[in-house]
Amino acid sequence: MLRRQRQQQQNKRSPFVLLIFCVCMVSGCADHRSHSWQRARVESHTMSFTTQKDRAPVVVFESGLGDGISSWDSIYAQVSQFASVFAYNRPGYEDSEDFGTGKPRTAEDVARTLKQLLNNTETPGPYILVGHSAGGLYSLKFAELYPNDVAGIVLVDGRPKNFTKACEKEDLWPCAPPKAFAYLMPSHIKAEILGLELSEDQAPTPQELGDLPITGITATKP
Repeated sequence: MLRRQRQQQQNKRSPFVLLIFCVCMVSGCADHRSHSWQRARVESHTMSFTTQKDRAPVVVFESGLGDGISSWDSIYAQVSQFASVFAYNRPGYEDSEDFGTGKPRTAEDVARTLKQLLNNTETPGPYILVGHSAGGLYSLKFAELYPNDVAGIVLVDGRPKNFTKACEKEDLWPCAPPKAFAYLMPSHIKAEILGLELSEDQAPTPQELGDLPITGITATKP
C-alpha cells in the first residue's frame, strides 16, 4: 500500500518535474543579457559573434541547446586574458537571424554553418573547440569534417554519441526533451530538439578522431 501511494505521488509530480526539466534543459537557466556584438553574413542571413584575435590557436565556444553567447560570459572574459577567443549565436539565438528552414538542425548543419562564419570573419584555425552539452556533439562533428582546422576539444558536460538511445534502453528518464515539447518552443530551438537524435547519430566518438587531444569536464553535483 505504501509503495502504491508513493508511486501515485510520483506520477502526480511527473508532469511538473518534466516541465521544469525541459525549461532548464532548453534555456540552460542562463542569464541572457543584452550585448553589442559584431555581425557577419552566412547564407544571406546575419549572425552575431564576438571575438578577440591576436594569437593562435583560437578558442571557439559552442553553446548548448537553448543557449547563446551569454552563457559563456564569465568564461569568455577569463580565457580572453591568455588566448584568442570566438563565441557566436547560432541561427535564431539572441540576435542572430533564424535561417527558418523548418527542418531539424543537426550536428552537421551546425558545423558547416560555423565553418562558414569563421571563414567569413577571417578567423583562421587551428581552433580549440569548447562545446557544452549538445554543443559537444556539434564540436565533435566539426572536428570530423575539418580535421586540419582543429587542435583540440574541451567537452563541458558534453552529450555523448547515441545518448538518447542508450538512456532509453536502460529504461531511464528523462533522456531528452519530448518532441511534443519542441512544438511549444521558438523555431530555432524546435529545430535543434528535433535534430538532437540525428546529431547523436552523426557525431563521432572521441576515439574516432584519432590522436586529437580531447578533455572532458563533467559535473558531479546538480
